[in-house]
Amino acid sequence: MQLGLPGIVVNTWQIILGSVIAIPLSFLLEPDYYFHIDFYFGFGLFWQVIVVSIIAMLLWFSLLKEDPVKANNFLFLTPIFGYALSAIFLGETITYFHYIGALFVIVGTVYSQTNMISLKQKESKVPVTAQIGAEAADQRATGES
Repeated sequence: MQLGLPGIVVNTWQIILGSVIAIPLSFLLEPDYYFHIDFYFGFGLFWQVIVVSIIAMLLWFSLLKEDPVKANNFLFLTPIFGYALSAIFLGETITYFHYIGALFVIVGTVYSQTNMISLKQKESKVPVTAQIGAEAADQRATGES
């Protein structure tokens, strides 16, 4: 079934419905639930809702409109930023496995970007006469002149 809804609308409803299901389950499954409503709680909640959820999703969907393949390729850098930021802010240790994994991710991302650029360059080398012929065939097929 095709609803024809924009991606941001589907994503918003997914987050709302997921939250409605997850909140009661978290109270049922976590025996010792506690939190203190203070500045840190408020700032953390604000950061998660506004920056991580809303702004990041709006940025993601705008990147998908520009170039979905390129946006998707850079999504693979997310784990690298995750453990780099955890090392900076939380003092987590980065092991040589992290460096090896990051190297694979970065090499793969660079390779996919350069491969995409070379494919676009090959596509742009199509002779003009072939492009004109294709446009004329399209016009004949649609009845335009």
